[in-house]
Amino acid sequence: MNLFSKIFLSTILVLALPGIPIVLAGYFIISEIIYDLHKSNFINEISHIQRDINNAQATLEETGVQDIEFYINDSKKRVLNLANEYQYGKTGHIHIMDSDKHLLTNKHYNKDEFVNISFIKNIFKSDETEGNMEYALKDKNYFSVFKKSSIWNWI
Repeated sequence: MNLFSKIFLSTILVLALPGIPIVLAGYFIISEIIYDLHKSNFINEISHIQRDINNAQATLEETGVQDIEFYINDSKKRVLNLANEYQYGKTGHIHIMDSDKHLLTNKHYNKDEFVNISFIKNIFKSDETEGNMEYALKDKNYFSVFKKSSIWNWI
């Protein structure tokens, strides 16, 4: 190897080595920002579902049919249909469960398997009305946002 090649190779190494940590740090920072944005968007979607539940209940009360099972079930079906249609990216779905741990939405999960995830059990035990957490399922990491609705006893 001649002197010019050695100098050229040394120059490339001197310039590239400091760049590697900068690129890696940038990657991790950008990944964290994207993760936080996704979490924020998902929290907003959950708030929209809560608003839809509140609006449906308010409509039932305004029309005086809040105690008639047919109208309550119809309102629930409309909200559940909206939740079932929602998808955020490849893995973002809205799951709604009743107080008996029945999964009311989402065709993407085995209902029995989903309810047995440890964080779901913790949500039912918790007095918190809303929150978020991370969990692993089938060797993949996910985050979850939950909100309890006292109107229809849904989570």
